[in-house]
Amino acid sequence: MVNQPVDVAGGEVHAVLVEPTEVVNTGDATESSLTA
Repeated sequence: MVNQPVDVAGGEVHAVLVEPTEVVNTGDATESSLTA
C-alpha cells in the first residue's frame, strides 16, 4: 500500500478491497489510505 506511491488512487481502493483485514488489524494502513 505505502510501497506504491505512484499508484496512489488505485492504492487506496486496492488496499481496502484486497486487504480489508490488514487495514483493521494494522490501523496504520487505514491512516495511509485516508492520507493518500
